[in-house]
Amino acid sequence: MLQLDDMSVKERIALLERTIGYINDYLKALRRLTAFLQYGKTGAYDGLPTKQVTQAAKRVRAAEFRELVRTERGDPLSYAKIGKLLGEKPTPGQAPRSYEGRIKRIVDAGKDILKQALGEQGYRTYMEEKQAELEHWQTLSKDEQSAIHMEETFGLAP
Repeated sequence: MLQLDDMSVKERIALLERTIGYINDYLKALRRLTAFLQYGKTGAYDGLPTKQVTQAAKRVRAAEFRELVRTERGDPLSYAKIGKLLGEKPTPGQAPRSYEGRIKRIVDAGKDILKQALGEQGYRTYMEEKQAELEHWQTLSKDEQSAIHMEETFGLAP
């Protein structure tokens, strides 16, 4: 049997990702069982406590994309590109301007969340720190980035 210490970094990552997938499947089934036992049907409790948190996190991520990520010409990312990165799709038949307006509202809501939580100066400081973090990240080699990603995601140093 192959030991974890004998595996390559890629093999470890693949194993951990597969394990996380199994754990997530188990937790999903456990949530469904809990909802069934509490409410008499599955799906009754789906997303209630986490939906708002997930939406807020997506909005903050949208604001970060708009503030921090630049195109090759130095322009902020377009709202359409931010929407794509967030996995937000236009509704069937939605005009591009309407879709971009929806994404702009998500970005603005994210900025509002951060400003409400941190205050105006705290918001600026937060974005400056995130910008410095992004610039530092871009100076790292792919191996260094992979090592940091593995540490943050799985708590393992290669």
